[in-house]
Amino acid sequence: MYILYPQYLGAPGCADCYSPTMILQISNDGGATWNPPTLIHAAGSGAGQWDAQIVVDPVDGSTVYAAWLQDGKSKIAVGKSTDFGVTWSVAIANSTNAGTDKPILAVRGQDVHVAYNHAQKVWVSSSHDSGASFTSVNINANAKLGWCPCCLDGRARRIVEHVLSKFDRRRREVVCRS
Repeated sequence: MYILYPQYLGAPGCADCYSPTMILQISNDGGATWNPPTLIHAAGSGAGQWDAQIVVDPVDGSTVYAAWLQDGKSKIAVGKSTDFGVTWSVAIANSTNAGTDKPILAVRGQDVHVAYNHAQKVWVSSSHDSGASFTSVNINANAKLGWCPCCLDGRARRIVEHVLSKFDRRRREVVCRS
């Protein structure tokens, strides 16, 4: 089991980390006991980290992905661990000039998607190479206002791909539903 949360007012082992900083805790016995809190990405703590998401890839059951906002909520960070959360690599899925909000992470195999709000529009940053690189698309470009429309679960890949394919093919706003 994995818990990723923003730690306010000081992070263990990181006197210079901004508040909040993402903290990871892992349980290997179904939640009866927990490993000590660890930093997932101290280098990304330049102006705080918010809105944690963490999922295990359902295809292999061992690759763990995490997403959060950082640097004044202007960057969407995605972390990947192939050793059950012990070590992490981090990529920036999108870097904006203003705050973002409410990231929703969906993973299946090599496909990694993060939906989020930016400038009152709904965006999705997608990777088809296991999080090595991302492409970002505004899925409601013609709308006046919009907020992230989905609660994603294990079927998230199909939902996000449905939204992107509908928007890409018809160049119009779509409504995400499951």
